[in-house]
Amino acid sequence: MKAWRLNDRREFRLEDVAMPEIKPRWVLVKVKVVQVAVVDRGLVEGMPHHHQARITKLLSEGTPIQPGHEYCGEIVEIGPGVTMVKVGDRVSSTGGNMPCGSCSMCESGRQSQCLSPVSMGV
Repeated sequence: MKAWRLNDRREFRLEDVAMPEIKPRWVLVKVKVVQVAVVDRGLVEGMPHHHQARITKLLSEGTPIQPGHEYCGEIVEIGPGVTMVKVGDRVSSTGGNMPCGSCSMCESGRQSQCLSPVSMGV
């Protein structure tokens, strides 16, 4: 599949990357539209970022960053344990953070108040 990746400050490239392996509770989404977020634009322009230390470390180790946390698409595969969506459903991202699904807030249906959110894109 293709992905825009930041390989160094101000160096975005469209690259071929491996298709992710589906894990339990994961879904694979075929992205139809992606919105370049202000945060993503800032990465390209070298603006300070709240994950600055992590970004600098990853890039210095040669690990590219694959931004893009604002998107919509269609589910093409689901992993074990996925029950609330099915293949063919249209979905959109929740923004930059995803609920962990296992903390007390997530388990009580209050995912927007997740205690351990997972950051997407950085």
